[in-house]
Amino acid sequence: MAFLMMLLFSPVALAGDEELDKEIAEVQRNLDESARMLAELYRQRYSAGEGKDRAMLGILLGDGAADGGVELFGVTPGGGADQAGLAAGDLIVKMDDLSISEAKSPMRALSNYMKQVSPGDEVEVVFDRNGERQTATVTTQAHSAHMMTMVQEKMAKLGDVLPVDLDSLVLMPDGAGHKMVSKTIISRQLMSVDGDLASYFDVDAGVLVVEPAPGSALKAGDILLAVNNVDVTDLDMAYKLLGEVEDTAEIEVKRRGKNRTLDVSADELLASANTTQTRVIRINAPDENGKEVVVKIEAAQTSDNVTRAAPDITIYHLEGRRSERIVWLMEELGMPYELVFERGDLSASMANIRAVNPDVPMAPTVLIGDQILVESGAIIEVILNRYAPDKLTPELFSADYANHMMWMHFAEGSLAARLFSDYRTWLRNPPTERSRMVDSEATVQYAENHLAKHPWFGGEQFSAADIMMMFPLNVATGLNIVDEAQFPNVAAWKKKAEARSAYQRMLKAARPDGMIGNLPRLPEHAPSGPR
Repeated sequence: MAFLMMLLFSPVALAGDEELDKEIAEVQRNLDESARMLAELYRQRYSAGEGKDRAMLGILLGDGAADGGVELFGVTPGGGADQAGLAAGDLIVKMDDLSISEAKSPMRALSNYMKQVSPGDEVEVVFDRNGERQTATVTTQAHSAHMMTMVQEKMAKLGDVLPVDLDSLVLMPDGAGHKMVSKTIISRQLMSVDGDLASYFDVDAGVLVVEPAPGSALKAGDILLAVNNVDVTDLDMAYKLLGEVEDTAEIEVKRRGKNRTLDVSADELLASANTTQTRVIRINAPDENGKEVVVKIEAAQTSDNVTRAAPDITIYHLEGRRSERIVWLMEELGMPYELVFERGDLSASMANIRAVNPDVPMAPTVLIGDQILVESGAIIEVILNRYAPDKLTPELFSADYANHMMWMHFAEGSLAARLFSDYRTWLRNPPTERSRMVDSEATVQYAENHLAKHPWFGGEQFSAADIMMMFPLNVATGLNIVDEAQFPNVAAWKKKAEARSAYQRMLKAARPDGMIGNLPRLPEHAPSGPR
């Protein structure tokens, strides 16, 4: 199993050519010294027995998100799993007496179990294939670990080398590292899939997405097969085809053993405007037994925000309710999601929610990986902070950021709370005269005043705060709790926000029949009365 070590650069401002050359030379010396240090440390690990042979099934695993087990992306040609008849797409549910399917983390359960197995041991593997449960006996093989990482040189910005953390080693699939390349277009890491490696994935050729760019419709583990009907045969072809996309591209991928076609915009393909040049430093340091330890170091500029490929996201939805905020968010980000509701049947949709969230059945109930979340504002912040930190949020120390965060929480904490309180009060005991600036009207007026000075609730740019504010302002005017004619800035903002293509896609997906199960509107110009 190959190991990946990264040395990270912190960004600095560009200097003159001579000064930059000196910085590059200094960084190069640091890299070379770090490589020698790592080689020696790894040699010591081998001498201590930490690099001993491990028992391997000869499988390439998916992302662990498959329901009921661990899905195979492929098998090592000639390996134990290959000889036993396992293939890409199989779902491992049990190993010997250990139920993988019932484990809280199937991937971790499989990995921990294999630590107990010695090379040459037989493992009984139970797996599902095309709905049929099968059993195979896999004879494990010895696999010698080798150390391997890559060096990536940012020619635009260089900085100080951070300390090496030997505990940050990450396991990589055997044979996957020697052609791994990191670029800023489409993905932080892509990898060619050809020759013997293609047998892992049951394809003739393609490119593996190791780490997709934040917000991309592509997912870790996707195999790029074609872009706009042109076959992707290697990395160079992938970057050429993706770099030519001006608007949208039809990208054919293989995901979890099945071919599918994605419509991907040019914006989703660009993780950064900078280009990246990659080179490899290779240090050979034989250990005491003559084994060659190969150390490569990856030096990569990183942003302040560390992103991860998003797991599967499922939105349990009620038409016309707050859950449409999450649908709108996902459409704005261009991220894949599954929307679960019974069209035109709120009771049946609520039954779906109760089935997965019986303690607090509410919309939205969102499943991110295997974690259930409620509260639309919190869900939006989790998705943005983890998977799209550069999207729909102003810069942290900008003036707009404070406004953005205030309106994110004002939407429910102040506006929605007062709206529904006034609405219930009016239904029970209608006020006898209009109060211009009481309760609901006061909160909507606060929004009106802000929009007189700013185009969006997040400031100069559309942000997630606008997504949060749409629902309560629709309630305010749609139920006639306030008179929309008194708030022209709010009306203009709503018209502008509703014209966004992502909002229109949300309506098509989440409200295919318009609003259903509406609350009754209050009479014309119903006064907003004191509580």
